[in-house]
Parts: sequence; C-alpha cells; structure tokens
Amino acid sequence: MKITLIHDMHGWAHHNECIDLANQLTHHDVKISLYSDFKKTDENVVLVYPRYVIDKISYPKRNTVVCIASFGCYKNLQARSAFCLNRGIYESAIYQSPNRFDELVHIPISVDIDKFKENKRPEKFVVGWIGNDARLGKNFEIVTKIRNTNRFDFEVALMSSPISQNEMQKFYDKISVLLVCSDSEGGPLTAIEAGACGVPVLSSCNMSGISETIVNNYDGFKCEHSEKAIFNKLLELQADIQRVQQAGSRFRRTVEIKHSFQVNARSIESLLINASNINN
Repeated sequence: MKITLIHDMHGWAHHNECIDLANQLTHHDVKISLYSDFKKTDENVVLVYPRYVIDKISYPKRNTVVCIASFGCYKNLQARSAFCLNRGIYESAIYQSPNRFDELVHIPISVDIDKFKENKRPEKFVVGWIGNDARLGKNFEIVTKIRNTNRFDFEVALMSSPISQNEMQKFYDKISVLLVCSDSEGGPLTAIEAGACGVPVLSSCNMSGISETIVNNYDGFKCEHSEKAIFNKLLELQADIQRVQQAGSRFRRTVEIKHSFQVNARSIESLLINASNINN
C-alpha cells in the first residue's frame, strides 16, 4: 500500500510523529511530505497531521485519514476516518459530529520508545519547558514569571529556535521534570517523549492527553491551573528529587504500555487500510 503522511512543519511535533509512524510501517511504501509540498500522485491513502492542514491539500475524502490533535470544531473536516489523540478530544468530536466519519477512534499520542532512553538524571532540580512561546494558550508568560524568581533552574526549547529531534534526548537528560501549563493540549508529544526518557511531567493542563495519562504523585504530578499553584508544586518537588526520579521511572513504563508506536501503529494502520479501499 502506498501511503503519504502529511505534516505542517519540519522538525516539529507532527513531523516527528510522521517519522516515528513510518518506521513502524516499513512493509508499506510510505512517504512523508510537508503539506505545501504535497502533490497527488498514485497514493492509495494519505494521513494528515494535524486536522487544519486537510483544507490545504486536494485529495479524495474517501482515501484520507486525519489526526485530530486539538479541541475545536470538527463539522467541516473532509476525511473518511479520524483518530483523536486523547479521550477528551474523542468525546468532543463524537458529540459535535457523531456521523462525520466512517470511523472515529481514540488512539493515544505515541512515540518510538526505541528512540529514547532512560538515562541517569541530573543531581540538581531542573525544570524543562518546550513549546511555541508566541502562541496564545501555551502560557509561556507563566514560565517566564516563575523563572524570574530565580528559585529554579530552567531549560527551555522554543519554536523560535527549535532543537532538532536528534538532540531531544540530550535536552530531556538535562531536566528533572517537564512543565505543561497550556490551556489545552492533544498530548503534548513532548510530554510523552519526556516520559520515554524517564522524566515525569508536572501538568496544570486539565484538558490534555498527559493529564488523562498520569496518575498524580505516582508517575507524574498535577496541580491547579495557576502560577501560584505551579510555583508551590515545583517547590515541593524540588525538596524531594528522589520522589521525582521514581515517578519518572514509572512514567517510562506507562509510555511503553500506552503511548508507543510499537503498540499503537497497528491501530493507525487499520484505519489506513480501510481508507485505501476505494470501493467501500
């Protein structure tokens, strides 16, 4: 089967997902394309990451699968099938557009667990943050304010100066905990990557895949969605680094079981095979 995986930005989350998924579909003829470079040839099926890109390409609906990675309106999506990266998005899509797709399923956001290793953690407590600092809803201003208190060491990776995928392991190896403080997220993918490296997440983002996944104070940490709550939780974690490291090791196991392409690629492949049958 000929498959094209379409993404929205080189080196960013959806591009990385396409690469990792392609590595699990080696028995098919798989290409990866930036949406602006995509030209219809003789694909059996295309998979579009993320959903807003689908309006920017021309391809038959019956042969298209779309990844829904964020909350929003799904009524105008033109695709045969779709999969949602967290259960909240799935339930929202079912409610808003119950008959929109031939198949609509929840497939958890995933990473290639062989690409990331659980290495020795830093002795100092270091907070990590990754994302688009200019995008509303990511709440980078909270990170900036907490960082300016000088109570914690920070490592940040911004969209304006992104780190290559080959360097992400080094980034995760430098941090003790990854902070997710967005208003809503599909994952984020970086949280699952961090978990694959044995780094736990502190999430104040209730509408997210990561908050659905982690069990508070077991394989990750949750707090209220406010600057004060995040700051106080970081102080608590800073005082007990061993507890943080134990949570990270447990989170690695959670990712192996629930969030690896080694497990979840088969479910995506099933959607692609069904969409490739033009007679259905």
